[in-house]
Amino acid sequence: MNISRDEGNSILFYIFAAFLTASLLINIYPHFVSKRIWNLLWYCNFSSCLCIVGLIFQNKIILNSVLINSILPQIPWFYNFISGLFGEKSGRTAWLWNSDSIFPLLNSVFLHILIIPASFYGTVRLGYENISLYFALFWGNALLILIYLITPIYDNVNCVFFPCDLNFLVNKKSIETDWLYLTPLYLFLQLFFWSAAVISTHFFVSRSLNGKNNSF
Repeated sequence: MNISRDEGNSILFYIFAAFLTASLLINIYPHFVSKRIWNLLWYCNFSSCLCIVGLIFQNKIILNSVLINSILPQIPWFYNFISGLFGEKSGRTAWLWNSDSIFPLLNSVFLHILIIPASFYGTVRLGYENISLYFALFWGNALLILIYLITPIYDNVNCVFFPCDLNFLVNKKSIETDWLYLTPLYLFLQLFFWSAAVISTHFFVSRSLNGKNNSF
C-alpha cells in the first residue's frame, strides 16, 4: 500500500501526539496519586496538553504558541538537569533525583525534549502565523497568574513565588523575610521576563520561517 506524502505527514502528527500523550500521563500520574493536582499546571504538563490538541487537530496557532513559549523557558530546566548530573541537584529538577527509580527521570527528560521538536514540526508543516504571539502571551501569562492565585507556596509551581533554585522547606525563613519573594511584584517580574522571552522567540521564529515580513 502506497502512502502519499501528505498522508505520511499527517501520520507524523499523530505519532508525536501519541508519544507526548503517553509521556504526559506517566509524568502526571504521581500528582494524582499524591492528590497534588495543581502540579498539572507546571509548564511542561500544561504545554504538552496544548501541543497534543494542536497536533491532533493540526492547529497552527496552538502549535506556534507552544513553540515560542517553549524555547527560552526550557533552558533553565535543562541547565538544572545537566547540573544535577554533575552533583548540583537543585531547582526545577531536584525532585527527579529523589526517586527510587530512574524511570521518572528519563520520562521527564523525554517529555521536556519532545515538546519543542513536536511543536516545531507542526509549525514547519502548517506555517507560522504572527497572531500566534498574542495567543502565546495570553495563555502563558494567564497560566502564571492562575498558579499564583490557587497553588500552595511550598510547591512554587513555575517559580512564581520565589526562584526555583531555593527549596521552601530548607530556605523558608529567608524566603519569607525577603522583601521581594512571595509578593505580587515578584509575579509581575516573572510575567515581564516570560513575555520578553516569548516576544524575542516570536521575532526569531517569524523571521526564520516567514522571511523579513512584518512580525506583528
